[in-house]
This record gives sequence, C-alpha cells and structure tokens, in this order.
Amino acid sequence: MQFYTALYHVLQNPNVASDVNGQYMGFDGDVHTTSRTVYQNFSGWDIYRSWAALTALIAPEMSDILQSMVLDGQQGGLLPRWSQESSEDFIMTGDPGPVIVASGFAFGARDFDL
Repeated sequence: MQFYTALYHVLQNPNVASDVNGQYMGFDGDVHTTSRTVYQNFSGWDIYRSWAALTALIAPEMSDILQSMVLDGQQGGLLPRWSQESSEDFIMTGDPGPVIVASGFAFGARDFDL
C-alpha cells in the first residue's frame, strides 16, 4: 500500500494547464494554442534528481511535460526553476530545468521538440 501511495504522490504535479480547446496562458502573458497537453507548476529543485527519470519510465505524458518546459523557456526566456501557473518565481538558485529535460530524454521521453 505504501508503494502505491508514494506513486500517487509522484504523479500529482505538474498540473494540466491547457483547456480542452488547447489554449493556455504562456510565460509571456499571451494566450497560446497547442494540440498537446500543457503542464505547469514545476518544483524544479525538488524533482530534478529522481522524479524526471521515474516519470519518463512510467508515464507516457512525460514527453508533453518536457515539451511544456521547452515552451516555458521559449516564452519566458529560461526553463522553469520553480514556477507557479504561468510565471517563474525565481525563488530557487541553480538551474534544474536542463537536468530535468536531459533526464527525461535519457530515460525514454523523446516525443517532444528539442
């Protein structure tokens, strides 16, 4: 039971941010439309060591999550560090975004635009 509870907690974040019509608020403050599911709310510092690798192994949505991070970087100027909604909080030091994207890619999430 503890294993499944822990697995449930792993998959709680990030959250879906796009609407059913594909629209979402980007990091640039504009409304964008995409055919993919867009995710937001990344706690980069907390997830870069193991979450990205595990999620890439067990969740097919990881490619959409990584694509969302790339879109955040394109629209906001950097991959998210510790973002909430469609904005970067700049709370955490370091740069976990590239590590998350690289780990996800290394463990099999490759269906996204590098």
